[in-house]
Amino acid sequence: IAHFDSAYDLSNEMQGNGGVELYGRMLKRESDVGYEEHLISNDTYEAYYQTFEGKTYDELTVVRNGGAFHSLVYLPGAVGITVAKILHFNYGWTTVLGTVFQMLFFLVAVSYSMYLLPFGKKTLFVVALLPMTLQQASSYSYDNMAIAMSILVVSISLRWMTDQQDTRRQRRLQAVLFVAAALMLSQAKGGLYMILVLLPAGMIIKRIRGKKKAMVAAGLALLLLAVLAVILWNAGGLGEKMQRLLITPHYIEERDLLGGSIHYYLTHPALTATIFARTILTCGKEYLFSMMGGLLGWYQIVIPGKIIWVILAVLLLSLFRTEKDVGEIKKGQRIYILLLCILICVLCLAAMLLFWTSFLSPVIEGVQGRYFLPVLFAALIAVGYW
Repeated sequence: IAHFDSAYDLSNEMQGNGGVELYGRMLKRESDVGYEEHLISNDTYEAYYQTFEGKTYDELTVVRNGGAFHSLVYLPGAVGITVAKILHFNYGWTTVLGTVFQMLFFLVAVSYSMYLLPFGKKTLFVVALLPMTLQQASSYSYDNMAIAMSILVVSISLRWMTDQQDTRRQRRLQAVLFVAAALMLSQAKGGLYMILVLLPAGMIIKRIRGKKKAMVAAGLALLLLAVLAVILWNAGGLGEKMQRLLITPHYIEERDLLGGSIHYYLTHPALTATIFARTILTCGKEYLFSMMGGLLGWYQIVIPGKIIWVILAVLLLSLFRTEKDVGEIKKGQRIYILLLCILICVLCLAAMLLFWTSFLSPVIEGVQGRYFLPVLFAALIAVGYW
């Protein structure tokens, strides 16, 4: 319900119904209130199914906002909810239309990415059809945006890195989409996935070296992108959270426990390294399986290990180059891509260490395999298609 409320709140802003001054409050239609229960049970399913036959009451009322945070990453679902409210759909069909818009957005983004790819189409096809990918793509979670935009950034980067023959108009469109994707990535997981925009950095530097106007333009574009990312980052309240984490231990409200600070972990490098190593050794297999499938969110639908092994085998087979795969990245570029992916994964673990893990825990808590899905495609490209 947290992600649904976030999308609903953004929909309110689009309709001019935002601005509720009370902290933690939002406006909802009366017919959309009362379905905040997110625990999965037969009673919950039955209550939800009955909403498809319910009436629509457009009068607005102030309710608790259970949203994760206010961000444009919920835009596709928010557009669907807005359309549903304009058409006076009831609660059940409103939730469905929102997820339909989420899925359509993901489908368009991945399809265009596959069109751009000089090679790796098979691998992208398999990654896009992973059970966990499909579950996240059809939900209100911001993982939909994070996965789709990561794939788009990697696809555009690969096209640029392999010097594909595109027209100036095509290049401009790709650049606009690249910047838009970067801004969306700056809003998910504290902006960690935005590191992927560094993929074509070497190629860009090589092309503009010695060209004064091009270097100035690139510098201004990078500065503008950084400013916009910081503005959006602070708008979500993430800047304030980071300030609290710098020096002092902090209270993790969601878990009712005390977490460590950045200063503490940096001044105890041996302990921090031990926590990371122990986490990877004890939970690495679980992360891999849950990234592919495993337990699909709150649905409690389990993808068995035998099926996951088959999926993993198909994924590895997709890495072999065929005659249709054109273009190639150099060994140095492969290492660079892999290092960026490893950096993002380490930072994801670090974020959970700070924001979710108990001060006394021997391992990093709360990490889920889906956190690594946005970098999976890039990592596979780095090790395959020789």
